[in-house]
Amino acid sequence: MKTLRSNDRAGFDWSARTDRMFNDLESGLWYFRTREGNNIGPFRYKSEAEEMLCRFTEGVAAAAQKAATVEKLRFRPGAVSRVDETAYFLASQRG
Repeated sequence: MKTLRSNDRAGFDWSARTDRMFNDLESGLWYFRTREGNNIGPFRYKSEAEEMLCRFTEGVAAAAQKAATVEKLRFRPGAVSRVDETAYFLASQRG
């Protein structure tokens, strides 16, 4: 997911964000931090943590995209026409 938004800087290298990736010096294991401040890990290798961070951000972006799309309601043509016929019938019986 390498698309730019209107307020993104074209020359900015997002992979260089070091504040998200960190190494626990005692155990030697790698973690990444989410925007909410949660630490995800441990990972044995930095490359593994980077791959999982990429998958995590893609998953969050996909969920946000899905939440932003409006699903069009679909009706069976027969069900809609029966409702219209019933409403027409009831209206014609009143007056």
